[in-house]
Amino acid sequence: MITGDPLGIMLSWNDSLHFFNCVVLNADQDIRELQLEALAVSGNSKGGEIPSNISACSKLTHLYISHNLLVGEIPASLGHLSNLKELSFENNSLRESVPPSLGNLSSLEIFWNLTEFSVGGNEMSGMIPSSLFNLSNIRGLDIGDNNFHGTLPSQLGVNMPYLEFFSVAKNQFSGPFPLSITNASNLIVLQLGENRFSGNMPSFRKLQQLRNLNIPSNFFGSCGANDLNFLYSLTNISNLELVDVSENSFEGTLPECISNLSTAITFFAVHRNDIVGTIPAGFGNLINL
Repeated sequence: MITGDPLGIMLSWNDSLHFFNCVVLNADQDIRELQLEALAVSGNSKGGEIPSNISACSKLTHLYISHNLLVGEIPASLGHLSNLKELSFENNSLRESVPPSLGNLSSLEIFWNLTEFSVGGNEMSGMIPSSLFNLSNIRGLDIGDNNFHGTLPSQLGVNMPYLEFFSVAKNQFSGPFPLSITNASNLIVLQLGENRFSGNMPSFRKLQQLRNLNIPSNFFGSCGANDLNFLYSLTNISNLELVDVSENSFEGTLPECISNLSTAITFFAVHRNDIVGTIPAGFGNLINL
């Protein structure tokens, strides 16, 4: 139970609250003396809006408020949390758009170590501020299962070189596949499914850590015989576990190379495309399917 909070930072959030290094305020203390470094209220039934005065907790490095019943919008003032490393809003009922101020968290002058950002599973909409895709030290970005639209920046993989998890699935994004993301050599999970992306797929040869390639229900492909040639670039990725390219516009035949995909693969989906021909004889090499 949080006590001694005369300015109401934790108002209505007292139950089931886990925190670290919190110096409780007395009535005559300045709010800037609050030394809260981590705030976790995930997995409760917290309702209402996100208190904007959380931004006064200037030492905050971890903020987890996912899996609750929160409504309203993300306060722009959270962009002042210059020490923030991990930030999760996922699975609430938040609306509106992502405030551009959150892009300030990547500024080397005021903040340089944001490592995880998630707003997945809300009801947010609009376009993602371009500054959010410039968080140069970010490792995980999840904005899936919302109503965002627009295109992904062409320099995404250059501006976010340390990406390990990237999900924009279940939105309304369109445009081509961001080629530069194949330069994010630490990438493990790539989820672009259920959007309106289109065009050809690039080579994934540089993504040697990739385990999950999930791009179903888009418009990828050029309706040409070589649409599936990108699968050749997956054959040397030894930890690959899931490939889902179903429900797109790929044409042609399944290349023989799929017999050389990682034996770690447990899921391989190509249904609802315009693929013709036979299944390669060596498909049985994928013993964990």
